[in-house]
Amino acid sequence: MGRDELLELQEKLGYGREWGRWIIPEGWAPKSGKTRFRCLTVNTPKGDRIWKEAIQFVLLLTLTPSRHEKRNTILMPTSVLQKGEIAVRMGKVIAEEAGSDARWWSRLRLAHVKSHTERYFAKALIGLCERGLVADAPPEPIQDDAPTERDRYGEGAQEQAEDSSQEWQPLPDLFVAKMGRCVLWMTQEVGPSLLECFEACIDLKLPPAASLSWQKLPGQRAKKSESNGLSKLRGELIRSWRWTAQDGSPLALPVDKGVRLNFKQRKGFVQSKESFLDFAWPPQSWGDITKLVVTLQACHAWLLFLATGPRASTLVDYTTACLIPGPNGYRLAGTQWKNTRERGGQRRDWPLPPVLVKVVTQQILLASLMKRLARPDDPESLGKHLWVQIGQARGMVGAPLTGFNHSFKQLPRVFGLQDLLDLDGSVMHTHRFRKTLARILALALTSAQIVLMDTFGHDDPDQTIGYMLSDKAIVADVMRMQREIVILLAVDAIKDADNLGGAFGDVVREKVHAFRRIKGSDALEPKDMYELADQLTLGGRDWVPVMEGVICTMDRFDHGPCGEGKGLRRDPLNCQAGCTHQLILAYHKNMCDDRIDAIVPLLERANEEQNELLIAELTAKLMNHLFRWREVYEKWREHPLIRKLVQGKNMWWDKQVVQAG
Repeated sequence: MGRDELLELQEKLGYGREWGRWIIPEGWAPKSGKTRFRCLTVNTPKGDRIWKEAIQFVLLLTLTPSRHEKRNTILMPTSVLQKGEIAVRMGKVIAEEAGSDARWWSRLRLAHVKSHTERYFAKALIGLCERGLVADAPPEPIQDDAPTERDRYGEGAQEQAEDSSQEWQPLPDLFVAKMGRCVLWMTQEVGPSLLECFEACIDLKLPPAASLSWQKLPGQRAKKSESNGLSKLRGELIRSWRWTAQDGSPLALPVDKGVRLNFKQRKGFVQSKESFLDFAWPPQSWGDITKLVVTLQACHAWLLFLATGPRASTLVDYTTACLIPGPNGYRLAGTQWKNTRERGGQRRDWPLPPVLVKVVTQQILLASLMKRLARPDDPESLGKHLWVQIGQARGMVGAPLTGFNHSFKQLPRVFGLQDLLDLDGSVMHTHRFRKTLARILALALTSAQIVLMDTFGHDDPDQTIGYMLSDKAIVADVMRMQREIVILLAVDAIKDADNLGGAFGDVVREKVHAFRRIKGSDALEPKDMYELADQLTLGGRDWVPVMEGVICTMDRFDHGPCGEGKGLRRDPLNCQAGCTHQLILAYHKNMCDDRIDAIVPLLERANEEQNELLIAELTAKLMNHLFRWREVYEKWREHPLIRKLVQGKNMWWDKQVVQAG
């Protein structure tokens, strides 16, 4: 295609009509991303050729669906943009080498492709060639996966280039825990009082100034002194402000809880990494208030990133009208830009817990105050964006904030927690919050994959699994947490040993009494309970909850009646009352009684209707609950229906309880 034809097609697709320039229209891309790229080689001898080849590639990507086996969709404008930038960059490399003018991408060699993004670009070119859309493509293979071969006797193996790039990893657990404590303190305790003081400072007005300095009356200010006079008034207000916490008590830094503030201090024109100095509470100046407001906005974003897991493009796109009331609370409305077929992004909403509703409401107030500060006469003209610039640069205050990485790199230093990130040489990045949330849910929920797919907006389960397994130690962490949860479950059982049910309840009581005799005490200390729980569960390996309130204590070398004839060691669906391995927690007694109370009338009605299938099902359920607790059985044994069903049966508690193993 010629130059005019390419420009005409570019214009019809909506990306402008200017040679050497590709513009994404407003609303087609998130505010956090770049909206345009320019060809920087148009003034070179082969600049037109570079742009022509790049624009042909970009137009093909815009018009043809991707070859992804699970997402046969048109690429998003930002994805096309990124590949177009690589095409221009690779075009510069090709232009420096001699070759036939008719061949272009065929000159691309393995030595030119150095990063994984460049490999994806080369594979996209090869894919277009295989589909017959382009005649010129890099020769395969473009990626050298084969081991380096020795050519001569005695020659050492050559070093093979390896891809040293790493994906973003979850944030360290200790860092998340300590940062979470600081961020919650900042948003819940400091935030309300800080914004009240900030609003009061914005509302301050100076008396009218004299139009001319020589006309100034005694006590009247000069026109040029407005800035200094306002700063003086704000300073007096801030120094006299009464800082209060949520409960109305005086607000102070909870240093005893590990919360402290450090802000960057300027030393002349030089700023070093060591220039973060302790902040003296309470604030004393307008500059102190500004620093705290910057920190507060970063804390709001930190909580939303960690709790809801959005991409940066989604969070940046939130507006001051993002809270939607619903029957079960508020929901957060935004735009998902990735994994969607819609060019302008997909409108979605996510449920919000009350703590995040307060965070978003507080951020809406913060944004409105910053816009009032920037344009007191018409703050709404700045827009409805939720995240605002708070810098001191003229004309930037109140403008949309397009990224959070810089704020998040400063936040650990502000709270004095940078050392926890420096241990593994990692840095803060917004995408690490998604990996952190995936790790937390993978450790906490058995249905984590389903929850994460809905939260992240994934349509490919493998993509979600990749997030969950990005931490290579996740399997070991899952096993460790499982053992710790089992031990804590055993500790709770030991605390309430006198009220346990099931055949194994007597075993636990005997173990507790024996342990008390060994310790020579009538009551066990928490550490003693933990030690006994560790012994009973063999380090948290053997106890398994099979249903609500019921635990199977069978060890790994034993077999239970539930798995007989099935080739199974344990079958939770066939857990039977009276099993010597069964342990029932105290709260299950009332639950068992309620279930019987609900089943009995249903079974009586089924007998009247002679519904054999329903009778068999309800009878099995009734017998399963009836024999779990002796007290429950004694309550129901005189019921005519129960008396008929248990006639001739022996109760397991009438037999001698034999300890498993």
